[in-house]
Amino acid sequence: MWVLLVSLLLVAVQTDARTTTGPKAKAERQRWPTRRPVLAPELRVMPALGPVPFEQGERLRFKVRMLGLDAGEVMLGVGYRTRFEGHPIVPLVGWVRSSSALSAFYPIDDRLDVLVDERTFLPVQIDFVLREAGNAFSMHTRFEQERRFLETTRKRGSAKALTRNFSPAGPVFDALSSVYAARRMALTPGQRFSYFIWDGRRERLITVYVSGFEKVWTELGFFDTVKVDLTGQITGGFIEPKDLDQPPQKGTAWIGLDPHRTPVKVVTPTRLGDAVGLLVHRRVELAPAPPSAAP
Repeated sequence: MWVLLVSLLLVAVQTDARTTTGPKAKAERQRWPTRRPVLAPELRVMPALGPVPFEQGERLRFKVRMLGLDAGEVMLGVGYRTRFEGHPIVPLVGWVRSSSALSAFYPIDDRLDVLVDERTFLPVQIDFVLREAGNAFSMHTRFEQERRFLETTRKRGSAKALTRNFSPAGPVFDALSSVYAARRMALTPGQRFSYFIWDGRRERLITVYVSGFEKVWTELGFFDTVKVDLTGQITGGFIEPKDLDQPPQKGTAWIGLDPHRTPVKVVTPTRLGDAVGLLVHRRVELAPAPPSAAP
């Protein structure tokens, strides 16, 4: 869920020696390391998606603290329903920006744009722009969920674009679409389930345990929330086999029980220790008025 979006605060810019370009390479399924555990039957079924509780034009802002200091902010947004290649989609957007204190040694200004299928909230297309500590690149990913296929093109400056593809284990979310899908789920204490996400370079198996109800204080007041513990394990991607041996990462998210099912708080590991994101603002931007008819 959104715990993985906040972890973008300290994403390291990574290079990969493998290059695959040209029409032939793009047409063939590439083979990459994978290791997917056999899931217990009860973990294979996600809760059904209910009605959409958030409005078009919604904007959420979170302050992020780390090591007792302001580290930056995360902003999430919902666009206006439209159609993409004949299918109904919902645009989602996320920004991650470092604070002035963190920017003094590690400036961050990242943006993630996702088009999700309105019915499933699975991603159809992702555009990610990373600008961190003097490094910058962009990634464009297209998903073919039914074919279990995705293709990513990465571009850095004037260098030649790098295009790779991957065959995920099944339907796959991304960090942002999983946030909004979770808001549509009826989560109750004791539930356990798993799903896969794609973080731009890696497939991860996310295991969810709904651990209880809690009251959480924010600058907007107290929220009654459902607490969700998450464990993420790398199961494949544009990686080396040794990456599959990395230990699981754990985080916690709190989702409001208000009518909008607002994400309220998150705790996620980073390279400098746990980062805590807390909701500080929510608003809804009205859709622009259609142009008036010419006289």
